[in-house]
Amino acid sequence: MPSRPAGSAGRSSSTARTTRPNTENDQETQPLRDYQATVRDVEAPKPRINPERIFGHERRRTFTPEEFGRFLAACRPFYRDHFLTQVGTGLCSGELLGLRRRRVYPELRRIEVVEVRYEAGRFGRGFKAEPKSPASVRVVPMCEQVRQAIGRQLPVGARPEELVFPGPGGSNGIPRGARTPLSTHNLRRVYRAAVAAAGHDLAHLELRGPHDLRHTFATWLEDAGIPSRVIDELMGHAGGRRTGGGGGSPMSRVYRETTPAMLARVTAELNERIGRAMTAAASVQRDARESAGP
Repeated sequence: MPSRPAGSAGRSSSTARTTRPNTENDQETQPLRDYQATVRDVEAPKPRINPERIFGHERRRTFTPEEFGRFLAACRPFYRDHFLTQVGTGLCSGELLGLRRRRVYPELRRIEVVEVRYEAGRFGRGFKAEPKSPASVRVVPMCEQVRQAIGRQLPVGARPEELVFPGPGGSNGIPRGARTPLSTHNLRRVYRAAVAAAGHDLAHLELRGPHDLRHTFATWLEDAGIPSRVIDELMGHAGGRRTGGGGGSPMSRVYRETTPAMLARVTAELNERIGRAMTAAASVQRDARESAGP
């Protein structure tokens, strides 16, 4: 009896039935899966000890409200709402640029963080249906200043899948005003241009990119006396209640809840600080108009 070709003995009809061609969605997400496979088993580098940071000699990466106002005054008008929302929610750039209308509830003063804009070099770019960790799937309260910023950005009758913070269009053959996806690279470029335009007003700070606004969000809440567990939860860190961090006994972590009263404190503190920033921005712009003369 002739022998079977190598490899055919273990092949069954059930295996053949379960094999299916890639769908269009599979093909779109394959570059992302390839990228994730290349980094999955790579250990994170250990942080370098920095004595200058420990001793407080490094320049700050965070804004005071007045400094953030000077940043807004120097920023291109189209992007001011982007950065105001980022400092008022603590969202990462990818979370901000992946936010869609269906995840925004102005009447409930809440934002649901799920979808994320990603850019992975040669592996492509797009949107992920889920963030990098379970803790990143969260609800963030919406203070009044953020609610107004979102209202300015969303067109009337926006579809549920509409991006809240798109790019302005006007380049690469795209008409100006077209609501096209904005890359994190371009958001960083606009941020750095605003820092440069502010000149000596912000020269004493060590500002690197939009992630500075996430640092600022956490610092403002810590200054206001908001518990670190609540800050971790709002920022999507593993130290929040849902992921078992935040200090205390395991049982106490199970029973602690972030109450509506605590969220009201959070939004009140953010409103106060962003309000001061807006006042400072208006003052800078008024001074600039007066110095320019008639």
